[in-house]
Amino acid sequence: MAKLSESRGQDASGILSWVNGKELILKSPSRVANILQSKAYSDLKPMIDSVSHQPVVLIGHTRMVTNGDRTCSENNQPVLMPRMSIFHNGIIVNEQSLSTQLAPWVREMDVDTEVFGLLVESQLSAGMELSDAINFAKEQCEGANTYCCISQQLYSLVLATTNGSMFYAEDTTGSNLIFGSEPKVVQSALKNLGPEYFENVMKLEPNESFTFQVGSVPQDFDREVQTVTPRNPVRANGSFPSTEFTLPVDWDRIANLKRCTSCLLPDTFPGLTFNLDGVCSKCQHSITRTTLGIDSFLRLYEANVKSGMSEEVLVPLSGGRDSCYGLHYVTKVLGLPAIAYTYDWGFVTDLARRNISRMCGTLGVEHILVAADIDMKRANVHQNVEAWIRKPELGMIPLFMAGDKHFFKYASKLRLERNTSLTVFSMNWYEQTGFKTGFAGVRDESVHTKTHGISNFNKLKLIRYYIGQFLTNPKYINSSIKDSLSGFSSFYLSKMDYQQLFDYIDWDEDHVNQVLKSEYDWESGSPNRSTWRVGDASAAFYNYVYLSAVGFTEFDTFRSNQIRAGQLSREAALSNLQRDNNPNVQEFVDYCNLIDINPELLARTIRGIGVSST
Repeated sequence: MAKLSESRGQDASGILSWVNGKELILKSPSRVANILQSKAYSDLKPMIDSVSHQPVVLIGHTRMVTNGDRTCSENNQPVLMPRMSIFHNGIIVNEQSLSTQLAPWVREMDVDTEVFGLLVESQLSAGMELSDAINFAKEQCEGANTYCCISQQLYSLVLATTNGSMFYAEDTTGSNLIFGSEPKVVQSALKNLGPEYFENVMKLEPNESFTFQVGSVPQDFDREVQTVTPRNPVRANGSFPSTEFTLPVDWDRIANLKRCTSCLLPDTFPGLTFNLDGVCSKCQHSITRTTLGIDSFLRLYEANVKSGMSEEVLVPLSGGRDSCYGLHYVTKVLGLPAIAYTYDWGFVTDLARRNISRMCGTLGVEHILVAADIDMKRANVHQNVEAWIRKPELGMIPLFMAGDKHFFKYASKLRLERNTSLTVFSMNWYEQTGFKTGFAGVRDESVHTKTHGISNFNKLKLIRYYIGQFLTNPKYINSSIKDSLSGFSSFYLSKMDYQQLFDYIDWDEDHVNQVLKSEYDWESGSPNRSTWRVGDASAAFYNYVYLSAVGFTEFDTFRSNQIRAGQLSREAALSNLQRDNNPNVQEFVDYCNLIDINPELLARTIRGIGVSST
């Protein structure tokens, strides 16, 4: 069960056991395999096997760090309170405001789970029953949160969830319980224990709780906490400050670029040509897209359900505006049951993670998190950015984002696992850029059925370009190659068995923003910036690269696509662009800290590229 749960996070882990009148807690700032291979766990196993009469409890947790430094043991799960131990999945989005309401209780940890624990403890002190205290605290904590609270003093285990991300099975006598965040975890345990002895796997519905009595536990229960040291050192992020750091831009040079008289694209865009009227080739060959209509979507959904698929729809959720709106539309507008899914590869912003929690908590939608080996992913980007600094080429920038392309692989896997009727992504066609592969010598004007497609011939050209770069810059030949190839395969070579919501309905930027902010208190960062890319921690970096080197960013292509579709006038788009393209210093430094690269060195390298590199 522990190994299956690792898909939800590998940054830290913890195991709690009750054996022979003792509560033993093992924690590690590393993956759970480190605990399972430790001497402390080896010593525990025969003790569990030898118990015949007293209750035995064994609970494990694997964690992706969202707040609270994992090298500080108290921040890792389970979080220990005076009368209970708490396992928590999710993000309490109103943690800060709740922290001011806890007096006389005082916070001692950085992890948000403590806020929930103190709320429960305060109600227990006021005489409330454990299950009632947990339900009270759950209602105060906003976001998608699931808890397991176990009290050695009150002999009880309580499961509670705001969004339905908890599954459990009792045996036929009601004396044994298995539970987990996903049904596959519980089902795997049942296969080993004998499914004939257990009832069916049950889902704890949103805002429900379940209490399980753990028998007669001795009052003098001892608690022992051990930290299992990782076999490999814990990777630390950089700690570069953003104060007195700037990202200068030659705005005069950018203002003097020749631009299309119809859209905003400049002559530094790879492969772009202009006619005698100054209209670019993108505008000359643009096509008018029409939506398929939501009735077409519903017919496809109903046909799949009739064929035996689940009524549930899988909605990939990045925390950005379009995926959040997609979840809103599928559940609230269409009224379809949904499962949200996130692939977190270590460059999803904290803001996006909070938005995910807000959406799933408000809508009561189960959330499946697939978390990569984040230390490895960031180390891979570190190696490749170091190689790029040695020989900067604009065509190599997408390599740094190769690690997130497994999003599609796991979406396909989850659809099969849960037998969902559809997988619904929420990319919109205005996001098409063309220049990122264009700087690698790939010119693709053909029409594709998916937002980010390129022809098979151009896939081969892209591979040849990367091979050439690897040969001329051997620093790219490093331990990241396997993961990069896997990401390329997932994105370009795998079957894309999903639907795009905005193939069926119109996309309207103002409407999307208004719905998210008014109905979900959705975070968008600075009020003076575009809400696009708020979930991508790498965007500030690569957009500064393109802006500094060639005078435009992906916002230029985005606004130009809106112009061609009649959504924006050229004047309005140009006004937006002056805001969109202003470099975000803090986000640039945050990215550098994630990959442990000196921002001064990186910015200096970027400014040295020059337009001639195109």
